[in-house]
Amino acid sequence: MPRAGWTKPDSESRLSDHLAFAMLARVFPPDLVDQVVADVGRLQQRSRLLPARIVVYYVLGLAMFSHSSYDEVIRLLIASQSWSSGWSQSWPVPTKAALYKARLRLGYEPIRLLFERVAKPLADSGDGFHRSWRVLGIDSVLIDMPDTEANCAEFGRRKLTDASQPGPPAAHVLGLTEIATGAVIGASIESIDGGGDESLDFLSLLGPESLVIVEFGMLTPEQWAVAAASGAQLLSEVSPEITFEKARALADGSFVADGSFVSASSRAEHHPTAVAVPELRVLESTSPDGMRRRFVTTISDPDVLSSHELHALISRHRNRSLASAFDEFRAHRTSSAITLRSKMPGGVRQEIYGYLCVHYAMRWLLHELK
Repeated sequence: MPRAGWTKPDSESRLSDHLAFAMLARVFPPDLVDQVVADVGRLQQRSRLLPARIVVYYVLGLAMFSHSSYDEVIRLLIASQSWSSGWSQSWPVPTKAALYKARLRLGYEPIRLLFERVAKPLADSGDGFHRSWRVLGIDSVLIDMPDTEANCAEFGRRKLTDASQPGPPAAHVLGLTEIATGAVIGASIESIDGGGDESLDFLSLLGPESLVIVEFGMLTPEQWAVAAASGAQLLSEVSPEITFEKARALADGSFVADGSFVSASSRAEHHPTAVAVPELRVLESTSPDGMRRRFVTTISDPDVLSSHELHALISRHRNRSLASAFDEFRAHRTSSAITLRSKMPGGVRQEIYGYLCVHYAMRWLLHELK
C-alpha cells in the first residue's frame, strides 16, 4: 500500500536502467560506435528514425536486458538517451518492423568490430600472470537459437543423448579469456561441426607474452602449431590414452616428447591427425580423487612450471572461461540457459557479439571498481 506523499512515476524506467546504458556508452563511446559503423560501410544514407548508432546500442541492450521484449528494450534505450541528454532530446518509439529492418541494415560486422576494438586484457599484475606471461584460456560453449531452416543450415544441430530426436540448432562459440579478470578478449563463431569463415581469428592476439590454457580437443593440431609459432606458451590437459615418443626424462618425473603431437578434434568426427610442433613436455599426476591426469605444455623447464603450479593454473581456468562468462548472464535469468532470439544467421551472430560486448563491459566495470 502506498505511503502518504508517494506518487506514481511518469515513467516505468528505473535509474539502474539508465546507468546500465550509461556504462555501455562509457565502454563503447558514441564516437567509436560511429567509427566502426563507418569502417564497415553501414552509415545510413538518409536521416532515419533509427540511426546506426542507436541500433548498435539497441543490440547491446538486447543482451543487457535479455529477459525483456524487443519493445521494452528499445523503450528503455530511448528513455536512457533522453535522460542522459538532460531531457533535452526525445525520440519516438519505433515499431517492431522498423527495429527488424534496422538490425538487418546494420548486420553483425559492426558489433564484431566494436568488440574487437575494445576488448583488451585488463589485468596489469598479480594473479593475471605466471612469471612474465599473461595467463589466458581458450575454450568454447554452445548457444541455442530458434529452430529455423536458415539457422539449421548455417550452424547445425546439437546431438542429443536420444539420437532419434533432433537437437536444437546451436552456434559453437570459441573464446580467448583473460583468466584473472574473466574478460573475454577474442572470439570466433562456428557451426557445430567446426565449419565457418572465422576459424579462430583470435589466435593472432597471442604472442611471446602469453601463457594459454587450452581446453582439450579445442584446437586442431594445425591450430596448435599456429598458436605455438606465435611464441605463446601452451598448456593443455589431454587424454591419458594419447601416446608420445619419449625423447628424454626430466628430474620432476615429466619427459620431453619430440616429433608429432597427436590430437583428435572434439568438434568433428574424423581420424586423429598429426602435425609437427615444437617439443612438448608431458606431465602426469594424480588428482585428489585418485584419477591419473596427463598434461602437455610447451614449457620444458620444470623450475618454470611445476606440477603444483600446473594444477593451480588449470583450476583457475575452469572458474574463468567462456562458458562461465555466458553463465553469468544465465544467473540473472529465470530460464536455465541463454536462447538467442534471431531466426536468421546474421542476427544470431549479431546477438552473440552483443553478448560478448556487454560481458566485457561488466568485467571492465568490476576491474575499475577494485
